[in-house]
Amino acid sequence: MAAEIEAALIRYVQALEKGAAGTHAANDRPLFTARLAAAAGIFADLQLGEFAAVKRRVAQEQLAFGRSFLSGDDGDIAEKAFNEFAKLVAAR
Repeated sequence: MAAEIEAALIRYVQALEKGAAGTHAANDRPLFTARLAAAAGIFADLQLGEFAAVKRRVAQEQLAFGRSFLSGDDGDIAEKAFNEFAKLVAAR
């Protein structure tokens, strides 16, 4: 299960990277950057085996999606990748 969670996080990071590189909305660039930074923290917690911290960070990211997330197709792709990752985290 840990490998599956890590693979889902990698897909989320890849979606964020693609979106950050391709966005034409200047307001989205800092949002992509913030989500990438949060994903790095989640990855670190996974590597350290701090799963309670992973769940806490995922919950914080879910709040970010609810307030305001990324626009356009790239934002939709990143949100879908995050939701898939979050489901795996919740199931553990």
